[in-house]
Amino acid sequence: MYLRVLFLAILLFAATAFSAEIDSFTRRNSILVPDATSRINNYVNQKLKRAVLELNRADFECPTDHRYAVGAYKVIKSNLSSRFFGHTIAVDLKRKLPPSVKIVTPLNKSIYRYITHWQGISLKIKGLMPTVEIGKNIIGLDKLGHFFVEGWGFYKRANLRENGSIFNAIKWGRRTEAGYFGLVTTGVFSHADLVANFNGMRFWNQLLMFNPDPIDQTITPILNCENGNWSIERTFDFSDFVDPAMDEGINCNFYRSKKIQQHVSDKIIDNYRLLSLFSRSFSFCPIYRKRCLGLSEKYGDYANLLLHPTCLEK
Repeated sequence: MYLRVLFLAILLFAATAFSAEIDSFTRRNSILVPDATSRINNYVNQKLKRAVLELNRADFECPTDHRYAVGAYKVIKSNLSSRFFGHTIAVDLKRKLPPSVKIVTPLNKSIYRYITHWQGISLKIKGLMPTVEIGKNIIGLDKLGHFFVEGWGFYKRANLRENGSIFNAIKWGRRTEAGYFGLVTTGVFSHADLVANFNGMRFWNQLLMFNPDPIDQTITPILNCENGNWSIERTFDFSDFVDPAMDEGINCNFYRSKKIQQHVSDKIIDNYRLLSLFSRSFSFCPIYRKRCLGLSEKYGDYANLLLHPTCLEK
């Protein structure tokens, strides 16, 4: 009995502290919802400006490599979020973005409406985070938390640890999705979360660009530091990092059991019954298979670890 109570307590903590889920299917064609890119960019760029002011006030020296930059990264993290948790950032964006740009799906109207407490405890406790449109991609606000916080986790494991590598970072991300960020608390393993983590790692690297970007070799640093004077070299643009692989309607999820997957797929097919009637190739996910094109090439050696198998098919 004690062990069961302890296990439930751990699940409840994980559910409330870490995990969040979204529905990228039910209302993804809400045509009256404008693109949220500029609002999210403004949100992030204001925080980066405050971080640069703090770095200059504190006379932070210009770092010459990853490890000398740890203090600067700490300042940037504190300005991005007072509590550096992904869910904190997602909740802050949920509160600050206007209703007009958010796609809100109540749990009882969503693809997860028949999931039980034991199948997805976090879903029942927290409900669903809203989604937003970023360049025709439907992106959950939870992905912003993954981008910055788990992206930092990726960056550390790739660059700040002995024998670090991008592969080690992705493997850590896959373990978290199989554990407290995913299958354990929500019943969902999100490949789109992994892609958000990966692109968040790219963001942290692009701040000072101590390593080449793993995808785009032409990228320049976001920040500049000369003689102890910090400045913003180029503004943050979320659309530089977002693609269909961060959209759960394209880069599909795995589910903890066949029963959960059946619940979800039935609801998606209900929502897209007309599309399924007119498309012989319709599958419950990806909704638009053509949007997977090019993703394998873009993510290269990392694609097998980041993309659902349906987006790897030629």
